[in-house]
Amino acid sequence: MYLRDNYAVVERLGPGVAARVNERLGEPTRQALAAVRPDDWAPVELDVALTCAIYDVVGEQGLRRANREVFLDAVEGPVLKPLFAGLQRMLGLTPLALLRLGPRLWNTIYRDCGDLEIEQRDGTHAIVLERAPDVVLVAPSYFVGVAGVIDACFFLTRRTGTVEVATDETNRRVRWRVAWE
Repeated sequence: MYLRDNYAVVERLGPGVAARVNERLGEPTRQALAAVRPDDWAPVELDVALTCAIYDVVGEQGLRRANREVFLDAVEGPVLKPLFAGLQRMLGLTPLALLRLGPRLWNTIYRDCGDLEIEQRDGTHAIVLERAPDVVLVAPSYFVGVAGVIDACFFLTRRTGTVEVATDETNRRVRWRVAWE
């Protein structure tokens, strides 16, 4: 479902954006994206291809905006809205509380796509993807897309924050260092 939402958001990114993204994707990828059913697992390769195409057309800020909007829409949808309402009642909405949902959401969206963990050390927070698949490791724009989802967490909690990405291809690790005020 999330992948279909990512594909649909290109229509909202400005005049001609969807056509240019579709052109970059090519017919086989467009057909594969259209065939994804809402209740199916979609290969991460499709998400990476879409993310890279969006990045190529609208750049870093446009991709971050797209992923932020998709996540904010999902929070209001039937799957995540009850989860977020419960989280807000029990813990309050804080950036850390939202980040802690990351591993569960990752495993809901992806299969065989590494392990997402939350790391807290010396007052800093990070989201760490261990055992990242090759298709993710070689796509830096994909890391930008994840940063857009983290931006949505800042928006939801009315905080300002930063996201810095570091990759370690040798150890198959991606780390998003997250800080907020």
